[in-house]
Parts: sequence; structure tokens; C-alpha cells
Amino acid sequence: MIGISLNSNGLGGDNKKEWIRNLIDECCPMFFGVQETKLERIDHCLAHSLWPRNFMEFAFCGSVGASGGILTLWDSHVFVMEQCFKERNFVGVIGSCIGVSSKIGLLNVYAPQSSTSKEAVWRSIDSLLNSSNIIWVVFGNFNVVRSPDERNGCLFNVGEVCAFNDFISQNGLFDFPVCERRFTCFDKDGRKASKLDRFLVSASFFDIWKDANVNVLYRSYSDHCPILLKVKGGNYGPKPFKIFNKWFNEIGFDELVSST
Repeated sequence: MIGISLNSNGLGGDNKKEWIRNLIDECCPMFFGVQETKLERIDHCLAHSLWPRNFMEFAFCGSVGASGGILTLWDSHVFVMEQCFKERNFVGVIGSCIGVSSKIGLLNVYAPQSSTSKEAVWRSIDSLLNSSNIIWVVFGNFNVVRSPDERNGCLFNVGEVCAFNDFISQNGLFDFPVCERRFTCFDKDGRKASKLDRFLVSASFFDIWKDANVNVLYRSYSDHCPILLKVKGGNYGPKPFKIFNKWFNEIGFDELVSST
């Protein structure tokens, strides 16, 4: 499984769309989650302009004016959606993944700024995570840190941190330590930095994908860095085989195929 999460801070410019296309083209993720699209509607044309490969489906929650907006795209050849649900601060899809017997849930989160509103979102997600036996991958911009070392030059809200840590603990979620870079969000001057973006997975995730890690990638057209969830293991069925017409004209091609 490979997944990418990015708070894009809008999807209005061609540079950002090209940035997302390049990330998908280079990393070949099963899914890509975008937060803060700042778009009230997303149609198939726009979604396909972001996903440079075939077999794509998507789910979104529109922004309120230029505030918020969440988009999840996925490779429909690998992940088949069976259920979709959404609220203003998250978009979730549940479905089947090739080579995996358990159902997979992908929950794309864009948490609000207000402490009270955050806690309401945690309660809403609680009911989803506890409702069924699903392998959950919860990701996005949670707009809160977990400890003082996840902030630099910013205020530290103990109440928000405790509520978020309780949410993670009570739902049995694992928070991946990021490799190399400590922070995912920076101000314009680079003086303030925070780790607001992360991947959280249920314990059953490691029954399927034992060797997983999260990397913070370089940012380009947003104040947030993309984060990459990548696993080395997993069975996704037979690997695709490609053949080129020009090979048929090569001397000895027929004999090579016959003897293989």
C-alpha cells in the first residue's frame, strides 16, 4: 500500500495541479488525499486532471466558500469502494483491496481550528472507527500536535493535545514517526513550524502490512509538505505484463517465447 496526503491550501493554480500529478506519477499511490481544496465542487474533469493514470475514482466534500474542502482519489483497479460517507471535516470510503480479505477504510481528515470543534470531530470519528471490524487508515491535517517537540515557535495548547492523544489511544490507532523531517507545516518565513499532518492506522493494519513507514516529502506550492505512507510488503495480485509490438519483429522472439 502507498498513500499520499497533502494540505494543498487551494487547488486553483496549474502549478499545484501539476505538482499533484507529478507526485502521483512518481510514487504510484493507491490513494491520494487532499485537504483544503477551497473548491465547492469537484467534477470528473478536474479529478482526472490530477490523476495521470487510468482506473481512478474519487470522493469529495466541497468547501464552504473558500474555506475547507476535502478530496480523496484512489486507484480503482486496486481499491474498490463499497461505501462512502462525508461530513464537513472528513471524507471516508470503505471497500476492498486486491489481495486483502479484510475491508479497508480510508478516512481523509481536515480538522478545524477551534478546540471545541476539533473535539466534536474526534467524537464523530470515534463512532465510525468503533462501528465495525475494518482496517482503518486515517490521514490528513489534524491541526494539532501531540507533544511540545512537534512545534517550533508556536503556542502549545495542552488541552487540545490531551484530547487528541486520548482520541488516538482510545481508538487503538498507531501514529507513525516520520522519517528525516520533523515538521510538516511552515509559515512564510520558516520561523514557525509544526507537525500537523500524519497517518494513523488501526492495529490490524500490521497484520497485512508489517513493513510500513511515513516520509515527509518536499513542499512546493503549499505551506504544508506532502506525507507519504509506503509499505514494502503486501499482495496486490499478479504484476501487469507489458509487451511492445516492435518485439515481434526481433530475430529469435518466437523461439524465446516458446522456450520460456
